[in-house]
Amino acid sequence: MSVVNSLYELAELPAAQRQELNDRADEIVVSILNEVFAKAENWDKLDAEIGVFYENEDDEDFEDDGNLCDIGEAAAIAFGYL
Repeated sequence: MSVVNSLYELAELPAAQRQELNDRADEIVVSILNEVFAKAENWDKLDAEIGVFYENEDDEDFEDDGNLCDIGEAAAIAFGYL
């Protein structure tokens, strides 16, 4: 099935094709949301790993000896480069 670029094109589709798109809409939305949530979890984890190198109100996990290389390494690991 081709990609629909506008609501006008959608309205012009035969009823069977519109129904097929409608039937798959939930599946497509759930798939996109799962991907977004997985990426958000990865970003939250990376934020926590990098956050220990910066002081904030919750200094519990602050590591004074970190540097930009440590931050870069944490990011490279998170993105699968190392």
